[in-house]
Amino acid sequence: MSEENLELEEEKEPTVEEFKKIVTDSEKEGTVVFQTFMGLMGMPVEEIIKQPTDGLLYDLNRDKATILSNISAEDQFNKWVNDYAVAVVISKLKEYYDMYQILVAKLIEEKE
Repeated sequence: MSEENLELEEEKEPTVEEFKKIVTDSEKEGTVVFQTFMGLMGMPVEEIIKQPTDGLLYDLNRDKATILSNISAEDQFNKWVNDYAVAVVISKLKEYYDMYQILVAKLIEEKE
């Protein structure tokens, strides 16, 4: 697994627009960004979806235990980045699902 800690260019907290740019630019490069206890992390979306579901959800802080233990109205900024990461991963999974469906349909058609 090739997780990397994303270093921010400056020591100050990024603005919302700068933060959005980090996340969306990383996505364009095929990397999903998520918040961990160590800070922002990035992982190629192709790698993150190879994990077992429990590992994937844990990395995105979306496993049931983490969700239930972190119910709070505080720190919505970090919640946003993980929600975005979930959307990126789910989008990639849907892409694979669609390709699988097309492949299965072709195989069925060839057998007929």
